[in-house]
Amino acid sequence: MKLGEFRELTKDLSDDIDIILSSDEEGNSYRNAFHIDFDMKYTISRCNCSIGFGKLTQELIDDGYGDGDIMEDGEDCIVVY
Repeated sequence: MKLGEFRELTKDLSDDIDIILSSDEEGNSYRNAFHIDFDMKYTISRCNCSIGFGKLTQELIDDGYGDGDIMEDGEDCIVVY
């Protein structure tokens, strides 16, 4: 993904939102970005970083997720992989 495409996809978001880069949904490695998950949340503790969904969308419901999969606490972010 080129920076111009990234900017176009994120132009309506606040400049204060953190971006977490991961190569895949499981965070196994890192590589060039090709997709963005919006409405995500994250928390970082001394030994752990947790990523979760910020809100339940129809796409997530269709994929089998439910209310228990939503992260209530944490900072807003987008996840790029």
